[in-house]
Amino acid sequence: MKSSKNRKMSATAAAPKKKKKSAKKTSLTPDTVLELEEIDCGGRLYSGSFRFRVPTISQRVDISAKKAQYLLEIPEAAVDYEGRNLADMMAYLHITIDDKDTKATPKWWTDSERGTQLYDFKPVLSLYALARAYEARFLSGDDDLGGDETKARRRPAAADSGDVDDDVQPASERPEVIATLGT
Repeated sequence: MKSSKNRKMSATAAAPKKKKKSAKKTSLTPDTVLELEEIDCGGRLYSGSFRFRVPTISQRVDISAKKAQYLLEIPEAAVDYEGRNLADMMAYLHITIDDKDTKATPKWWTDSERGTQLYDFKPVLSLYALARAYEARFLSGDDDLGGDETKARRRPAAADSGDVDDDVQPASERPEVIATLGT
């Protein structure tokens, strides 16, 4: 009996070890340059390169504070769905787009106080969608989502994906919100 017990132990000990699944490594960095290709707004073309940084937890708090600051400047009765979404986008871009190096930032962005003084928000919406797409890609660790997410085309990337649940996707990224803002 002793010998059969030893055989079982040796057979168990000799079994190949299962490899643990390792986390998928990404080559994406939290800092990148986003390329906004030409956005036509009534004959005026907006394009350029933007230095973007995926926000840290601390910067997410800053984004919330900036959003609250935007909303405090508007009477409460006037803060509608569109106003809240615009405040969310502008606060996010204010914190995540580094425009300290004015040579690397488009003149229209700095001249318009980070897009806040524009009349047409298509360039801001496109930049926002581009930044959020990169952030999602970075946080998921997925290097290949099919396509170049660092370039914005004439339509925001978020407008193409209508299959994301409302409880996961921020309101300002939902296609129905983007459609509302685009009119």
